[in-house]
Amino acid sequence: MHQHVIVAEDQTELRQVVCLFLDQLFDVTIHQAEDGQVALNLIKTNQHIDLVITDLNMPNMNGLELTRSIRSLKNHQDTPIIMLTSEDIENREIALQLGVNDYFSKPMIPEDIMPAVKKYLG
Repeated sequence: MHQHVIVAEDQTELRQVVCLFLDQLFDVTIHQAEDGQVALNLIKTNQHIDLVITDLNMPNMNGLELTRSIRSLKNHQDTPIIMLTSEDIENREIALQLGVNDYFSKPMIPEDIMPAVKKYLG
């Protein structure tokens, strides 16, 4: 089954690394977003999103605000969300309380998040 993933990351280079990793290992369509607002617009216009990978610190709408917004959407309350950040443990607790499924620290090595991605994409 073909799946759809949103990658929300304001750093173009890191976003491309994550997308390349996903493209090589999974049969997915990747929707790229440079901030949380773009990601939210993507999820609102694509009813079938299987996974969201988001940074915490982004312009316009950060990862916490994005998570809160996704969880408020009727069709996406259970959509898996993986958060990548260089932030402290306090934000990790907030993210998990808001509904983030997995949380990884930067610098991120793609192989580190593979088990989580595989869990959600099969």
